Formats: sequence, structure tokens, C-alpha cells
Amino acid sequence: MNLAQLTRRLREKWGGRSTLNRATQRVIRSMVQWGALADTKAKGMYASIPNRIALGGDLAEVLIEALLIHEGKAISVDQATRHPALFPFDVSLKAHALRRSPCFEVHRQSLDLDVVQLARST
Repeated sequence: MNLAQLTRRLREKWGGRSTLNRATQRVIRSMVQWGALADTKAKGMYASIPNRIALGGDLAEVLIEALLIHEGKAISVDQATRHPALFPFDVSLKAHALRRSPCFEVHRQSLDLDVVQLARST
């Protein structure tokens, strides 16, 4: 990833705000400090870390719940565990684990497609 490319893409999306360059640099530096990105030899270039932060259990369920709130609709279990919004985490949850949680409803839609949604409140 190139810092200049990222800044350009953010400028296209958010417009030419005066603080955009500094904010982008700070976000990237934070991600390097957290271990989500790595510095390279070339200045302004960053590499993704091949070993993402593994999550499972209750913490993974909280992230999936937040993702479903954000999406506002049901999504496949595979999409939920690999969604780009969960970067830099590697969420390890299977459909049977989500079925046991009172927060989720999991439905089989075809031979091998499980769809998860938030449980309806009564």
C-alpha cells in the first residue's frame, strides 16, 4: 500500500480537507504500531501483515453482532467472518457456534449456505 495512493483515494471520497494528509499519516502510523501493517524499506510504502489477529468465542461474537448492526441485513456466515470491516482480525466462528448464541438466528438457505442475522427482540 502506498500512502500517496491512500491519501488520493480518501480525498476523492471525502474531499480536499485541510487535515486529511496529517490524519491519514496518523492512522497509518497507528496501524503500524498495532501490528496491522508493517513499514517497508521504501518510504511511504506499507505491507499488510500475513498473520492477522485471531479471534474466537465471545469477542468474535461481539464483532459479528456489530457488523450485522452496521449491515442492517442478514449475511452469509462466510461473509460475516471474512468481511473487510473486521480487518485486521481473523474471526473464527462456525455456524453451529452462532446458533447457540441468543443474539443470532442462523438459517440454512441452500445445501451449504448458512445465513446469520440478529435475533429478533420480543
